[in-house]
Amino acid sequence: MHVDSARTCLDSRDMSGAECEQRFGVNHQTTPHPAGNNPCPAPLVEHLSRSYKGQFAMKYSDGQPAEMKEKFWKAMTHSPFVMLQLDHDPDSAAPMTAQLDKDADSAIWFFTSKDGRYASGGAATANFESKGHDVFARFAGTLVEETDRARLDKQWNNFVEAWYPGGKTDPNLLFLRMDLGDASIWSGDMGLLATAKMALGMSVREDASGQYVETAL
Repeated sequence: MHVDSARTCLDSRDMSGAECEQRFGVNHQTTPHPAGNNPCPAPLVEHLSRSYKGQFAMKYSDGQPAEMKEKFWKAMTHSPFVMLQLDHDPDSAAPMTAQLDKDADSAIWFFTSKDGRYASGGAATANFESKGHDVFARFAGTLVEETDRARLDKQWNNFVEAWYPGGKTDPNLLFLRMDLGDASIWSGDMGLLATAKMALGMSVREDASGQYVETAL
């Protein structure tokens, strides 16, 4: 089965479950199509997952915490954007710009509003993907209000000011600090050879490898 063809089946509004079975040779019961009224094979998703799990999964070995953290912070410097979520409020997940300090690797900061969801603070989790898609991280921490005016002055910039008409004294401005805890960091570089092989449709299962580490930030 070709994965692109299978995706076409899953996305189709016109193909019935029987037609899909005939086309791809997958024996299954049909369920309502997730995007329309025609039946489509839900088990096909599971079938694809089993069939292609090994093909698309990069092999990770244990990395060195210090080296992996250095890669993480370097990647964050180039693209300081995370998906931030309060642990007690799954619906709070939203993209946020982290304010960094190269001399403070145990905390990051966020500018937000007092009437927003993050105002309650507390335990939070952030997900990160580097600009080059070669470093990924998931890290935990605690959001608290930052009351140090010197810190606010240091992190303030024109991009932040554009969101707050009242500047640093805007009545709705809330400056938060995220005290960082444990993190899971993945790092993988496909390399030029593997990238070229992928472009030609060749297998890269033996070439794709990376590193993984669980560490405290």
